Amino acid sequence: MSELKVLIIINQNSVRTKLDGMSSFGSLTKLKSLRLKKLNVPNLQNHCQSFKESLKKISLCLCSGDNAELNIEVCSELHNLEEISIDCCVNIKEFPVGICNLTSLKRLIITNYHELKKIPDNIGELAGSLEELTLYACATLRELPASICELEKLELLDISKCQYLERLPSQVGKLNKLQTLRIRECEKIKQLPQSASRLISLRHLICDTQFENQCSSLSRANSNLEIIGIEPEHHLRWLDQ
Repeated sequence: MSELKVLIIINQNSVRTKLDGMSSFGSLTKLKSLRLKKLNVPNLQNHCQSFKESLKKISLCLCSGDNAELNIEVCSELHNLEEISIDCCVNIKEFPVGICNLTSLKRLIITNYHELKKIPDNIGELAGSLEELTLYACATLRELPASICELEKLELLDISKCQYLERLPSQVGKLNKLQTLRIRECEKIKQLPQSASRLISLRHLICDTQFENQCSSLSRANSNLEIIGIEPEHHLRWLDQ
């Protein structure tokens, strides 16, 4: 166990199962990647000391926590953690603010997080490392903090299917290294901020077809930009057949 570098625990049952025996994690001093799926997970912060220097990736899918509330406050001592992926995890009451202290974090991927209403204002503290921020299908997210515009290394921003998000921060044009922006099925976003014309590194903008015209000024300012319009998904399309 002491040489283990990748640990994947997947529950194949139809309901979540409690993850027991986490005390054995104490021997995983070389662990680099941890993936947990469909499990009831105790507080991770209490079990990360042994691999705080080695762990680079955490992935949680369909997980919950003790007393039905998942505590994913990540140990701030995970100095080399580069990626966090959280998908379809239930009963997460607040965004784990400790994530913003992980100064080596390159990729933060949060999908199908239906109780997420706000991103912490201090997410700008990841300015020296974060390259990808995915907030996909976060159905109750209503705004992005202005500090997101301080993420000077950000190359990909995906806010697709955030149906209640009304706007991007006004200074989004400060993201000088942003190469890909995905804003599909964000019905309440009617236009991009004027500063978006300063996104000099932007190469791919993926949006709904009806939003393409709103982005025409960007293509005039950036000849290297490709705007990709995609028809929105209509899950009840069969009703018209």
